[in-house]
Amino acid sequence: MNAWRTMIRGCQSPWQRCIALFTAVMICIGFYTYGYLVLGHDFLDKYSPFWDLFESAKAAGLMVASLLVFAALRPTAEQIRSPGWTELPTGWLPIGGFVLAASALGVVFWPDGLAVQIREGRTLSVFSELFLLTAIALLALCTRRARRSDGEKIAGLRPPWLIVGMILVLVFILMEELSWGQHWLDLPTPALFQGNDQNEINLHNYYTHPFEWAYYTTAILLLVVLPFAWPRHVPDIAAGLNIFIPPPGFAILALPLCGLFYQSWNYVTNQLLLYLGVLIAADLFFRERDRAATKAIFIMVFLLVSSQIVLLDHGHLLPQGHEMAEIREVAIPLALIAYALLLLSRFRRGAMLWSEPDPSH
Repeated sequence: MNAWRTMIRGCQSPWQRCIALFTAVMICIGFYTYGYLVLGHDFLDKYSPFWDLFESAKAAGLMVASLLVFAALRPTAEQIRSPGWTELPTGWLPIGGFVLAASALGVVFWPDGLAVQIREGRTLSVFSELFLLTAIALLALCTRRARRSDGEKIAGLRPPWLIVGMILVLVFILMEELSWGQHWLDLPTPALFQGNDQNEINLHNYYTHPFEWAYYTTAILLLVVLPFAWPRHVPDIAAGLNIFIPPPGFAILALPLCGLFYQSWNYVTNQLLLYLGVLIAADLFFRERDRAATKAIFIMVFLLVSSQIVLLDHGHLLPQGHEMAEIREVAIPLALIAYALLLLSRFRRGAMLWSEPDPSH
């Protein structure tokens, strides 16, 4: 405990935080550059993990980088917000744990079945689309609630407009997943789209790996890292965003997003965000006094780490290797539903400013 407190005291001033972030970025660039110039790996190359000297050194180096990022992003003692466990939608922590456990067990005992269920129109694919649609519907309800609230403007816009922006982004993602209705309507692929990877009416299959990387990384940054790093007091210009930022405890609910990968384990950013997610959970664990909360954090971290170890060890059993990416596309909409429910609850109560007066609870 004392060692943990000593470590997190490292970055207090803005200058120290900038140095820590810069050092972490340089470590990441160094490993990427070596992999590209010496080993011929592109930034988003997917391949089965192996543990030679470089990959082992990269894993250790990225752990150091994640410590630096964590120290740079962690709010100071007076800026730490309350975890906000009571705000989290009931039952969503077990759902996240189930996703991790079921994924690991599926890879070990049912790898061929996973390959079947991720296909268009099968269980996992349909769940991903239905969960996205549910999140969009809940955000639409939030828009209606937000119109009745007198909240602070954000860049000159009232809160409902920010929610509309979220909805438009999710609608675009949903329509891309649906190939803009091609499979449901049994439409032929126009000549314009016949050059993409899957011969479907969508844009993301022209650049599958960059789209996936952007989607998954953004989800982790917004649903895991931002709730933890957002301070209790912010400048007036950002005060209108307080209602949109989940409490730090939401990072535990969304923690499964930091794992669930096999072929993309080699991405520098994926490893960094996995380690960062564990550090965020550890910080919440060590400053939590409620035994039920510490138990929930411990279980979620255990499932995250153990499931990722299982995926790395047994991922070669997967017929296609990218099945875990499809499971992440189920986990992200689930976290978005939880976020929309939290936002709906906040607007229902009409509380527009979410500064936390007591960080000790």
